[in-house]
Amino acid sequence: MGSSLQAAQVVKICMVALDAGARKLMVGWAVDAQNPLAVSTLSHHGRYSITFKHLRPAAYTYNLLIHKLAEIDQVQRRRMPAGVYVHDCRMRAGRRVLVAFHDDHIGQNHDQPTGSMNAMIPCSARQVRITRIITKIGQTAPDTQITDVAGGSLRIKLTEYPVLIEPVKGR
Repeated sequence: MGSSLQAAQVVKICMVALDAGARKLMVGWAVDAQNPLAVSTLSHHGRYSITFKHLRPAAYTYNLLIHKLAEIDQVQRRRMPAGVYVHDCRMRAGRRVLVAFHDDHIGQNHDQPTGSMNAMIPCSARQVRITRIITKIGQTAPDTQITDVAGGSLRIKLTEYPVLIEPVKGR
């Protein structure tokens, strides 16, 4: 599995765990352990690649999730059309983060394009910040953009790479 798809898979695994009742994501999970005899990755918070000698996109994406979903209180998967997944994450302080992605459940090789789908996600905010997960080797920060919401629905093209959607306050 390519490093970008590993990052996407990390998000999907975490959302399944949170939806099943887990209430915290913690640094220390060995995202990329190569084998049972590999040197401990705990000194690198479980996100260091012995193979490539640097952190992988999955590591940065996992760290992004840890910070965005800190203080998580409740997760509910919204009913959406087939192939569209939206997890509504509510934090204790009332902050909300939607984690959304498309999954066509067709396995692609690393050189094949992944699926995509246009979606309408109900959203009461006037503007949202869309944070894209980290998918490139050497990338250490996510790409973000602020997008307007029209008529109570966010129009977005979803891919197999999850995005985090947060209301923009004061706009």
